[in-house]
Amino acid sequence: MIQLGGNQRRLSLHNSLFRALVSGSGALSKHHLKQAEIIFHNLVTSRLEIHKDIYGGLIWLHSYPDTIDRERIAELRKEMHESGIEETREVLLSVLCACSKEGSLDEAEGVWLKLQHSGNKLPSLPYAYKMEVYAKVAEHMKSLNLFREMQERLGSATVAAYHKIIEVICKAQDVELAESLMAEFKNSGLKPLGPSFVDMMNMYFNLGLHDKLESAFSQCQ
Repeated sequence: MIQLGGNQRRLSLHNSLFRALVSGSGALSKHHLKQAEIIFHNLVTSRLEIHKDIYGGLIWLHSYPDTIDRERIAELRKEMHESGIEETREVLLSVLCACSKEGSLDEAEGVWLKLQHSGNKLPSLPYAYKMEVYAKVAEHMKSLNLFREMQERLGSATVAAYHKIIEVICKAQDVELAESLMAEFKNSGLKPLGPSFVDMMNMYFNLGLHDKLESAFSQCQ
């Protein structure tokens, strides 16, 4: 390993390595979590300054695995607070993403309030995360209400938001509501429709609605 010497140059090297790990897509970045933790540990043991972007990036990486280490995320947030570093919107979004993996409703509600008071209008992504939280605790109608709130506040719904709400309603096996949302999605002119057709077909298959399954399959050709 190259010995650079000097705390500032060592800090710069660690920061550059860390940025490289968190600059990829979410699907790829979850594989970089172990390396990021090693860099973080080196920063701590070397008594180098840990910037807010390091905390934020590590929390972001922790929000992607299917199994969330809630204790580690809480520990990092506590360290941020004790260091006088304010949680950014990006950090709060990462925490909300983690909540969506486990259905941590109480924590999600607290983060949601902080996001709402962060000043700017919320984009569609946090709405999608919170819809998933409600789905995890079998509250699909609350997911729908949140989807409608998003439409009202943002003026429209994104493709990703339609995908998420239709996925949620299909998993709840509310056929009439899922079909209504699918019709709304098609009439919006937004694309692609494919992921939502797959969710619809899975719902029909699980319920033994073979005629509806064939119809949905023919429509997505």
